Amino acid sequence: MFKSPITVSDLTNTIKDTIEYNPELTDVVVKGEISNFKSHGSGHFYFTLKDKDSVIKSVMFKNANRKLNFTPRDGQQVIITGYVGVYPQGGSYQLYVSSLHPLGEGDLTQAFNELKDKLSNEGLFDPIHKKEIPKFPRKVAVITGDRSAALKDILITLENRNPSVEVVVCCSLVQGVFAKRDIVEKIQILQKRKDIDSIILARGGGSLEDLWPFNEEDVARAIFNCPIPIITGIGHETDFTIADFVADARAATPTAAAQEVVQDLKELENNLEIYRVTLKNALLNNLRQKQERLELLSSRPILKRPLSMLNTFYQNTDIIYRELVKEYRNHLFNNKEQITALENQLLGLSPNEVLKRGYALAKIQNQILKRTKQANVGDSVELILYDGKLICEITEKVGVK
Repeated sequence: MFKSPITVSDLTNTIKDTIEYNPELTDVVVKGEISNFKSHGSGHFYFTLKDKDSVIKSVMFKNANRKLNFTPRDGQQVIITGYVGVYPQGGSYQLYVSSLHPLGEGDLTQAFNELKDKLSNEGLFDPIHKKEIPKFPRKVAVITGDRSAALKDILITLENRNPSVEVVVCCSLVQGVFAKRDIVEKIQILQKRKDIDSIILARGGGSLEDLWPFNEEDVARAIFNCPIPIITGIGHETDFTIADFVADARAATPTAAAQEVVQDLKELENNLEIYRVTLKNALLNNLRQKQERLELLSSRPILKRPLSMLNTFYQNTDIIYRELVKEYRNHLFNNKEQITALENQLLGLSPNEVLKRGYALAKIQNQILKRTKQANVGDSVELILYDGKLICEITEKVGVK
């Protein structure tokens, strides 16, 4: 025969009593790593305590946590004192914390920092290796969880911004032990294609362990080695993963990643219209300035009677010509007088003028006689006078020295 059924509340209370009255669970000291920490508005702390293999929900009420001299944070290794109890409304057991002491960074946080330092030293984060994200892609690939909220947000955003962009969805595991290998395989499949312009690697928010596949070294190296630009949109704005550091660009959320990969077509059209109007106004203003300049120039008398500007030139030319002619004539007159004076001087020195005054020129055999010793008695002498010549014979030499 079947036992009489009991209510869910009765079963939960039985479990609650069994757990809470167990001496081994009423006063426990547990070491673990804080994850998914939240400080409620009521002042209570809610978080998950975990190690490599297990997790347990934990709560530290306001009257207990007000004694703390620090604020707990995700990834922090702590020692907790408290008891295990049951939360009936949630149907779950949890750790009620009475005291909390920090030990340092948790294992995952330490592993994150060690890998970050290693890859940074190798240069995987250097800006020189970042590939430029195409501004106007024709085909975009998306790697994220199947039927996830992140995928839905990305597809809606891409469709709204530019429906002409083709989207290739490559679903992958994004959480759990097999996610690392799946993400790497999807990147390697897409990088062999020649038609993909950029890749969005995304998932929604979660705790450090939820996002851990994006902190794996294999995933980081797959992103670095991919020839296609990759932009990450992992978690929330405050979440940073190793994949974000090595990716060509990082967006705060999956939606933000889609916004950065694809330009908003409506916004581009609006910008084009603004540019069109701005260019039109600039051209009209330039044309108006040129017209005003033309009207100003055309109103000047010189343009109405362009040859009038030559009148003064002609008159000045005539004046200069007359002055040049006058100066030339004066110069010629002065030179003529000088030439006449010189000519008179030369004439005064001419032998003919001397002969006119009664002098004669004596020659013997075409040689001019200057001294008596040049001639002998009996020589025939040619006397040249002003009006002719006389042929004489020397009969005597007088006063010879």
